[in-house]
Amino acid sequence: MGLIVKIALICTILGGTLLGNLGLSNKLFGSDSVVGNMAVGVVGIIVALVALTFLLKFLWRFIGCFSTIIIALVLIVILLMVTGTFDAVLGSAKGLIDGTASASARTDNSVGITSSSPEAPVNYIPVVNADGTTSFVPISNPSAPASPMQQARNTNEFRGSVSAIRNGGRFVVGDLEVILYGIDAPDAKQMCSDKRGRPYNCGQESIRQLRRFTGSTELTCKVKERGNNPALVSAVCNIDNNDIGVAMVSSGWAFALPNVTSVYVPYEQVAKSNGSGMWGGQFYKPAEWRAREAAAQREANKSSSFFGNLFK
Repeated sequence: MGLIVKIALICTILGGTLLGNLGLSNKLFGSDSVVGNMAVGVVGIIVALVALTFLLKFLWRFIGCFSTIIIALVLIVILLMVTGTFDAVLGSAKGLIDGTASASARTDNSVGITSSSPEAPVNYIPVVNADGTTSFVPISNPSAPASPMQQARNTNEFRGSVSAIRNGGRFVVGDLEVILYGIDAPDAKQMCSDKRGRPYNCGQESIRQLRRFTGSTELTCKVKERGNNPALVSAVCNIDNNDIGVAMVSSGWAFALPNVTSVYVPYEQVAKSNGSGMWGGQFYKPAEWRAREAAAQREANKSSSFFGNLFK
């Protein structure tokens, strides 16, 4: 195979791939000619694959099977990444399936909605970009409800449902992370032992208990403490006037913090006498467990540093 033929094959591969990318992304005949764009795009990809097959056949003869396969994979990945064909194929296929292929001229993004249409969507204002396209920036809605963080900042109270749980006493409500005031719960990875001495993940059990209490029900919370981070507060939270802290401590999956408040101490005593939750087995209280974990980590770091210095 002559040098000119090889160069021609490489150019054909690049040209076919580029043509396939333009066709499959609806950039050849406009967004209204979805079928035509796809047909030309598919033909371009086929031509590129045929040319690639002939080139690889030549390589196979001179450098062997395994090396050729590696080179082929590398070339295909590079072509797909450089030309964007992979994304175009996925987008075109998705468009044909859900009927949105003709909407490639308007895409949602972090700035706004970019569109070739001169008509602005409802609640958006048009802004002309440097490249001549038009972006539609959302108009702020003053009547929109305040987020939990805004509510907490304005009134020291907020409402919302739990969207994520860190541990049995810490969770997320909208844009606010909440620590239940006056109680402490085991970390998500803390281990305990049941009454038969069998280990179990009490941290996850505490999370499950909190999830059972809260579900998707809206909470009403009152901020008790806040720090420098506006997205983190300590609060007392209720569901239908039922204190979640009381529920967690009474069930034995969280503990009272008497140095913070004595409110939850009687509920902890009841849980202890009934053997509820973690009180039915052996455990370290969360603060002690964290201290032991921190000490173990420090020892591990010392050992690692010691052995690392030996081989310097």
